Amino acid sequence: MPDRFNLVQISDTHFGTEQTQVVEALVERINAIYPDVLIWSGDITQRARANQFRSARTFLSRLKYKKLLCVPGNHDVPLYNFFLRIASPFYSYQRHMQVPLQSDLVLDSAVIIGLNSCNPWHYKNGRITEQKIEAVHRKLQAHPDNVLKMLVCHHPFDVIHDHDEENIVKQAQPALQRWSQAGLDLVLGGHIHHQFSRSLKGRYPGLSKDVHTCQAGTALSYRVRGGLPNSFMQLTSFPEKAATHIRQWDFIESQSSFHCTGEFFPCLRPSD
Repeated sequence: MPDRFNLVQISDTHFGTEQTQVVEALVERINAIYPDVLIWSGDITQRARANQFRSARTFLSRLKYKKLLCVPGNHDVPLYNFFLRIASPFYSYQRHMQVPLQSDLVLDSAVIIGLNSCNPWHYKNGRITEQKIEAVHRKLQAHPDNVLKMLVCHHPFDVIHDHDEENIVKQAQPALQRWSQAGLDLVLGGHIHHQFSRSLKGRYPGLSKDVHTCQAGTALSYRVRGGLPNSFMQLTSFPEKAATHIRQWDFIESQSSFHCTGEFFPCLRPSD
């Protein structure tokens, strides 16, 4: 088992609204980290247009990483083409990104489950069906508790501000109750353009074990909210120590580069 692994999470790139200066800085920083896993938690494009997906693929081709797990966001579903949104909402995403809608990564010391939380009928808000809840539960149960168990989806399970409450994915509570029974440790999401990491037991006190969330902010787009900077998250896990270290990297405009501005040390698994 390796002594550590590095994961980088980016989200809400919204290609079509990207900033060149931020793109260059993000490529430089991610390549310096050279993560074992790159997580892209949705809203890759602004309007799911072919040229925007092509820009995203060009960006991806410049990054150095070992494995990729990508999930779609609501902006990766056509908004104005109602027929395509209903008949084949993820056609452009799958054609251009060339990744499955839902995929998993199994590492020596971790399992990462990708979940498509988009609801094309509503467009903005996400949902998790009963079938998906049970499917994720079975996947989590298939792995021992001494590995780090993570889930990635676009829509959040927790928010900081009251005005974001409506953005919490539908069926969040029953899903987390079920998944915590199978040993889920960490949920990674995006959508609300607000970066933070904290325990979910504050919002869901009935969970059978502590589950943390890691919310990535706005990676590249000028569509930041509340004056927050562009950002991404880095997770470093030390399996032998049963420890995880989460870093928040923010873009500092005056220096045209990303810098670590926050650190979190969630206890995701008890020591043996």
